[in-house]
Amino acid sequence: MECYGIGWCWWTLKKLDTISGPLSVPISAAYQKVLDYWNGAAARPAEGDAHDGLFGMAADLSGNVVVRPDVVAMLTDRNAGAIARPFRSLNIPGTIPAADYDIGNEGVSYHDAVSMQTQYNGPIWNSGWDYRNDGADIGASSDPQGFAYDVGWTEDGEWLSCTVNVAQTTAYQIEARVASAVDGGRLRVYLDGVPMGADLNVPNTGG
Repeated sequence: MECYGIGWCWWTLKKLDTISGPLSVPISAAYQKVLDYWNGAAARPAEGDAHDGLFGMAADLSGNVVVRPDVVAMLTDRNAGAIARPFRSLNIPGTIPAADYDIGNEGVSYHDAVSMQTQYNGPIWNSGWDYRNDGADIGASSDPQGFAYDVGWTEDGEWLSCTVNVAQTTAYQIEARVASAVDGGRLRVYLDGVPMGADLNVPNTGG
């Protein structure tokens, strides 16, 4: 549009709890009651509950905002999709959440077998649809170690890339937190495109 002199504007808060906008605001339980009533899924809330839901949501818009760095990068950096860039600062030694892989297009920062919707109202193409607005399958996690999200529904050949800051050159031990409902899973770790050691077996954890 810019090439033809056509102006455009991104609606930063058209949607509240979203992964496809640059800013997201969690929907509170009180506001959800109002939404359920508007959508015909619940009885009319009491006046006080409606007030708390609406004005509480308005207050959250000024102080409870989550920035979506991947969406911001795609809007502001012309090379964001073509070049892998860090999603967050990841340090070694340290913990690297799988869902914090680099920002970039499919085939640049990640590979997923079904990475986009190719037809309107077509089949579900993202099994988790949380946290990030791209093709990797990310879902909310109940991991007891405190990880908020996990990358799941993994198929053969899928991968993620992470840019990391290494504190010093030395030998590091890698531990991976995994889950699987089947036998025979394997995980491979690369450093700058070179495999590090042998494949790691992913056991059948029952979930």
